[in-house]
Amino acid sequence: SIPVFSRITTRAQWRGERIAVTGRVYDVDTRRRLELVARGRLPLGPAAALAGIDQTIGGVAAFDVTIQGEADTPRLTARVAIPELTTSDIVARKVTTQVRWADGTLRLSDVTAQALGGSVRGALTLTPARPGDSQLTLTLDRVALAALLVGRWWHGAALMQGAVEAGMSQRELEATNDFGYHHEDPHGF
Repeated sequence: SIPVFSRITTRAQWRGERIAVTGRVYDVDTRRRLELVARGRLPLGPAAALAGIDQTIGGVAAFDVTIQGEADTPRLTARVAIPELTTSDIVARKVTTQVRWADGTLRLSDVTAQALGGSVRGALTLTPARPGDSQLTLTLDRVALAALLVGRWWHGAALMQGAVEAGMSQRELEATNDFGYHHEDPHGF
């Protein structure tokens, strides 16, 4: 049969940010095929709330996305850049990544950011249907160890006290007892 296609050109504004979608949707036999490009900026806080994420997230992601394939199993590739990404626990600047969704698997590659006092690089592979197959790789360069250990015990006491600096020897780390676990955790964990 002869494919029938519709041309799509849409420009929208959401929460003050512009998004444009262009491309074609093909109807071939009983299947619908997509060839779309979306570009724009997405405010992360409202998008996270729509996705049901309870964490407070700030920032705006600039994106360039290509969506191709069958409508019920599309493939997505994207470049994403976030000048500043904030949560209640962390601020990351100059965040960039390549995103790919295909065959039920999300892949983030070439992830880079300035965070935790240094630079972070990494990759993530996540298959929601098989979460045990997930993989996360991180490379931390000149990151403040103390920034990685931010948190609290269940009873509210600080997880870490004091400061740990790059280049400290094992003897210096032991002598400083910066972690203070035995003072804060009655169970000694």
